[in-house]
Amino acid sequence: VYCPGFPSYVADNKEDALSNSQFSKCTVEPRFADDVGIITPSRANSNQSLQIKGSGRAIDRGFSSAPGVQIAMICFYEVMYDSATQTTVIGAGSISDNIYAVLGAQGVNVFGERVNRFTLGGGCLWLRDQYGLPIDNVLAYELVAPNGTVVTVKEETDTELFLFRYGSRNNYGIVTRFTLRTFPQNTFWVRLPSNYQ
Repeated sequence: VYCPGFPSYVADNKEDALSNSQFSKCTVEPRFADDVGIITPSRANSNQSLQIKGSGRAIDRGFSSAPGVQIAMICFYEVMYDSATQTTVIGAGSISDNIYAVLGAQGVNVFGERVNRFTLGGGCLWLRDQYGLPIDNVLAYELVAPNGTVVTVKEETDTELFLFRYGSRNNYGIVTRFTLRTFPQNTFWVRLPSNYQ
């Protein structure tokens, strides 16, 4: 737990968009899904708002910053590729650079740029006609339910809960990791302005 004055508190509250910058009362950096499970029920009987921050790229006020308690998913940064199943497990705090560094070395990729908001929020990518939306490529996700229980949600075993990932945001719990379909990454060209940094 970090309060004002700690360097981690400042880093956890930093946002890419000024429109979304709000300082929390404190930030919590859980290391495991079970840690999130301890935090979640303890906040249920409190009048403090609770926000979850993945990589902090949301530009809308209240999406990844709030004046109450903030759960910073910064420790959930794993990226594990399985060539046998053509799947990748990605932690909810991962950022694009980490994902592309691991997968690019294998010649594969996943569809989803900003892990949490893009995947759960219905993002679109260039290859959506070929592979669908990022959320269509989620095979499973680890969810911490409001009562603190950690479950792995799959379509085969949890059909209704699996469908709630479409547009539910965090109403059914906190997603801590995703298992995504992985595809071969072909070469493509992008033209950027000469002053691009």
